[in-house]
Amino acid sequence: MSYYKIIKATVLALSLLFLNNSVYAQNILSDFSYNTKDVDSIRAELDKGATFTAFKDNSGLIGTTIGSKPTSTNSDAKFQLSIMQRFTNSNLLWNSHFFFQLTVSTFLNVFEPSFPLHDMSINPGFGFNKYLFKDGKYVGQGYVMLEHESNGFDSIQSRSWNKISAAATVQMTRNWEFQAKGWIPIVDGRYSQDILQYMGLFYVGSTFSTNNKRLNLSVMLTPTYRKRLGINSQCELNFRVMKKQPVYAIIQYYNGYGENLLDYNIYKSRLRIGFAFKPRDFNRF
Repeated sequence: MSYYKIIKATVLALSLLFLNNSVYAQNILSDFSYNTKDVDSIRAELDKGATFTAFKDNSGLIGTTIGSKPTSTNSDAKFQLSIMQRFTNSNLLWNSHFFFQLTVSTFLNVFEPSFPLHDMSINPGFGFNKYLFKDGKYVGQGYVMLEHESNGFDSIQSRSWNKISAAATVQMTRNWEFQAKGWIPIVDGRYSQDILQYMGLFYVGSTFSTNNKRLNLSVMLTPTYRKRLGINSQCELNFRVMKKQPVYAIIQYYNGYGENLLDYNIYKSRLRIGFAFKPRDFNRF
């Protein structure tokens, strides 16, 4: 078996394993009353939650290119595994806690023989996360993180960069959630020196949810600049299909550059459908 096939088989096996178990490792917020003005009590209750949780969505999506006839070469499947391990309670600097996260994304040409792996992203990071409060209510989370991202390939297919990032997700109203993330890049990849022109320096996003949180619409926008201003966008409509578990049916549309590392400088317009296990507290794009 070739080195390439070993990588593909290992990533798929790990993704399926963690995806299967991630539902039971969600950060399930307790029934503690968050209307109290005692922020320390809320923080202590949050610290009692699971230390091994989902960081971003754990998902499986399949789709094709918009604007042209679907073929085996312009259609694919995207799988994402994202987990977080919290190592401390929120008693560090500024009442933060130390954590490690790992997000792995794979893009497979599932309509071609043997389902070849087209690209992958391995994104580990560690940093400090802080619960956010307003008027004695738990309204969001913010973090600073040192992260690395690469696709694990060699030669001219190698893509790699590092970031010092800061992000926050805040519940603005009962129905609206806002999030933003910015980063200071450290580009070390020989074949991805211009990656910032396609990936940008920050993104902003928002999610609208119905009162019962069953139906959600999210939009993420990433400004870029080469010869002129551009926008990478991702829109998602999801519906919660299980009451006791955070399982969602998803329709997702991506338009722009930088969806994956290998083809970061190639424009894509992809519509995908699938399922995701989402974090129970706040979204992270």
